[in-house]
Amino acid sequence: PTSSAVADDDENDYTSKLYNPDGTVKEGVQQEAKQRTIATTWDVSEERIVNIDGKDPNEGKPIRVSYQLPEKWGTDDQLYFDKSEGVNKFACKGVIIYQAPGKVTIDRLEKATTIGVGKALDVTGDLDAIRVGDLIGGRKSKKDGQTYYEFDLAVAPKTCGSYKENANNLGLGFCPYDTIYLISATLINDKLYVAVVESNDIQWKFANSDLKRVRSSFKVETA
Repeated sequence: PTSSAVADDDENDYTSKLYNPDGTVKEGVQQEAKQRTIATTWDVSEERIVNIDGKDPNEGKPIRVSYQLPEKWGTDDQLYFDKSEGVNKFACKGVIIYQAPGKVTIDRLEKATTIGVGKALDVTGDLDAIRVGDLIGGRKSKKDGQTYYEFDLAVAPKTCGSYKENANNLGLGFCPYDTIYLISATLINDKLYVAVVESNDIQWKFANSDLKRVRSSFKVETA
């Protein structure tokens, strides 16, 4: 089943309000659309490397990993706080970037929808919920000749109480989604690099356009 948190994507998406058909920013919304780049450089390693909320995992040089956050979001411990007038709340639970251990072939990513996204991407312990999430969408894109695999997953709690206890329980025999994961993954020299943008259902409803842009801004290149 598809939760309304994901199904309402088209209604909540205001990308068309910010951008012209040719991708340029519309006049009068430059400030809202501004982004700032979070970047780090990593050593190439056979071990797992994890970057949480933009904090450097090591002092490496060979690989540069980056993504962009809206300037309207905060900094430091308010990193995901949307300061926009009328919003003033957190738009995201967190952004995790990691390099999976060992070597990974393109075949594994191509089979992700068959073998399971969590298994294909060798998700970290903090992201184990992805292994049981429902795949809502998947696509491939190219940036500077590099192929990125994008996956949208949603996870529902095992229990959600009765309707009287939880208004989100619609009495349909299953719990609605309460966590959404937007994922981007790419390979460089048989090394798998993954970005995961995590939000709850409330954050998704008002910030899905920003969250998707954060995910799509993920970039990995040789430094």
